Amino acid sequence: MLEHIKEIDLATWTGEPQNNVKHYKNIPGVWFLLGREKKEKEEKEHTSLVCLQTAKSKNDIGGEMETDIFLLKKGSEGIGFEKDYVNQFGEFMFSYTYISRQEMLYREIVKRYDDLTFVCIPVRNQQKLVDIDSLLKDIERYIAYRTSCFFWVNGGQYKRKESEEFEKNKENRKNECPGLLDGIKSQYRKIPEIVEIADSLKEFLDKLMTGDIDDLVPSK
Repeated sequence: MLEHIKEIDLATWTGEPQNNVKHYKNIPGVWFLLGREKKEKEEKEHTSLVCLQTAKSKNDIGGEMETDIFLLKKGSEGIGFEKDYVNQFGEFMFSYTYISRQEMLYREIVKRYDDLTFVCIPVRNQQKLVDIDSLLKDIERYIAYRTSCFFWVNGGQYKRKESEEFEKNKENRKNECPGLLDGIKSQYRKIPEIVEIADSLKEFLDKLMTGDIDDLVPSK
């Protein structure tokens, strides 16, 4: 698994893997994970990157990505961990292999996708913000809606829908994106760093959706 961890600034993107997760320790922000489907890679000479997951962290985007990388590596090895089943009286009954929902997700991602690449949006000047959580939520939603992020759930489980219904839902969410972006820029217009993040994110996702960044993430 390639450990690309790159900031949103397009000018800094190269074909070299960067394991620089420590640069983001104790910094708030949003990350999203890109990958290429293995089946498509086998059938085609070229396949585009897609957005697999996105999340925010109010305190430590680097620490969260470290955990995600650990689970991706663990998932690729196909290993859960042993837990003891103990009844309410403290009596050991049996051992079993436990796989959490998050572990199952990353196991599935590793099984189905290659060229996994984290993209970071750090917010380093959070002292200027009244409500950083609201900003991070809006950025996360913008990414998820714009890319129809495959595994994003934003909380609990959801009911299965027919294809026409979920495709319409995706389209409706994409239609919200211009308003989300304008809202971020309007609310934080006096903080140039946030406006720059919004503009750079839009530019990046424009290029992601048209495949213009594909060659900047090398295939295995």
